[in-house]
Amino acid sequence: MVNTKQIAIFFILLGLACLSGPLSIPIPGTEVDISLQTLFLVLPAFVFPLKKALLLVLSYLFLGALGLPVFSDGSSGIDVLLGPHIGFFIGFLISNVVASALKVFLNNRFWSTFINFSISQFVTLITGFIVLSIKQDSLHIMLESLNFIPGLLVKSLIGSGVVGWLRVKNLIWHEH
Repeated sequence: MVNTKQIAIFFILLGLACLSGPLSIPIPGTEVDISLQTLFLVLPAFVFPLKKALLLVLSYLFLGALGLPVFSDGSSGIDVLLGPHIGFFIGFLISNVVASALKVFLNNRFWSTFINFSISQFVTLITGFIVLSIKQDSLHIMLESLNFIPGLLVKSLIGSGVVGWLRVKNLIWHEH
């Protein structure tokens, strides 16, 4: 049974995901901006059952494809969704599957959540950079991905703290 708090959290996280793209910071000399997208698009896997987490990510992708400026640097449209950064969009979905699977094997402690968050965000990062490297026909782009690991770790710390707070507040949506 879905309750009002769960619906509110779903839309709050969807809103944060939609805001995280336009608030990205371009990095000179790279093909990818720094944003909080991986944080807010992996977080659903820790808050919701897998199907609801994937629904949130698909909703985000759908809103962007419709033309809402939710992607990195405020971009939008089906051409952006299917363009060179498609690997990141696919990675958001895969990372939710990975995070949901790892939740089964890891406990709910902070450092276990941190490890899961880090692995799951890395999945998005590596999927995105592999596809971008192939589409741009340039292997040096893969080396750029290493520059994003410190930010990934910071976002994992933040995400783990948020998940811990949501657990304390009993706002994690458990499958019944």
